[in-house]
Amino acid sequence: MQRVTLQQIADATGLGKSTVGYILRGDRKRFTEESCELVLRTARQLGYRSNVAARAMSKGRFGAVALINSTGFLRSIFSPHLLTGIDASLQQAGLLLTVAALDDEHLTDRERLPSLLSDLSVDGILLNYAFHQPPGLNELLSQLGLPTVWINAKYADNAVYANDHGGAQTATERLLKLGHTRIAYCDPEIGSDDDQVFWHYSMHDREAGYRAAMTAAGLPAQVWRPKHRQPPHEWLDLCREWFANPTRPSAILCYSPRIARNLLMAASQLDIKIPQDCSLMTFAAGLVDDLQVPIDTVLIPDRAIGHAAVAMLRDQIATGTTKQVSQAITMDLAQGASCSPPTP
Repeated sequence: MQRVTLQQIADATGLGKSTVGYILRGDRKRFTEESCELVLRTARQLGYRSNVAARAMSKGRFGAVALINSTGFLRSIFSPHLLTGIDASLQQAGLLLTVAALDDEHLTDRERLPSLLSDLSVDGILLNYAFHQPPGLNELLSQLGLPTVWINAKYADNAVYANDHGGAQTATERLLKLGHTRIAYCDPEIGSDDDQVFWHYSMHDREAGYRAAMTAAGLPAQVWRPKHRQPPHEWLDLCREWFANPTRPSAILCYSPRIARNLLMAASQLDIKIPQDCSLMTFAAGLVDDLQVPIDTVLIPDRAIGHAAVAMLRDQIATGTTKQVSQAITMDLAQGASCSPPTP
């Protein structure tokens, strides 16, 4: 099958060959949105594929970045919203995306790591590790000067992540403004006596943001967390036990939707009405509206994280700077029907 040429696309669109070339290479600022859309649509229809090797030789770059995930179970969270943000930003810049899964041994091998970019035919790396980042990898990447951005991991440099501390603080402040003074934070995902090395940063930051808001209001914190991690099938019993406590709160901020689901079930079994008897908020990528009550939600900005990560990586590639201050992306609130002022 013959390769589709720039001239064929130019003939089909009625635009000049050079115009088509600029647009397909990502240099689109000088052209109208209609022209860019026409060229890209026609290129797709004709089955155009850019000559990556030729472009790499002429520019000294591959015009692609790699999204690297762990081979370990659940160590990388592959959110569709995150992928949409990454892909949209790369398409706008005329860049390609390569997705790879690598083991820790490969990533931390000082001999093999320097050739990773050329092995994958990419100019930079997006590292998608939510849990158990390979020990020493961040320091090794810094020493080697490879263009790299961590996604959903909290480092001082070269990382883009959600501002979970700020999100939890804002959510707690909203409950305080509604008049609640007995607010609990609930997270049985991991125990208070468990090794915090295995926590995702958000597990610490969400609780810390909640505590900051309660301290600022001069109120005691009430954290619902077992001493040791309990399997999810035992969470319902935990929630019933917590609700049965005489010091039951009038509002709860919980770590995730699956915890909110157990809280709702426990409340229903104990004839506790949401939100009349107890308000409830959680964290998720979108409004949690698939339960019996739409839950007021602190939104995880996965799409914005993808956009910001690509922008940071492109800047590293363009400038040669491989150390940039990390970005914490703001979390907004989505209103459901699970929060109301406390009952007198």
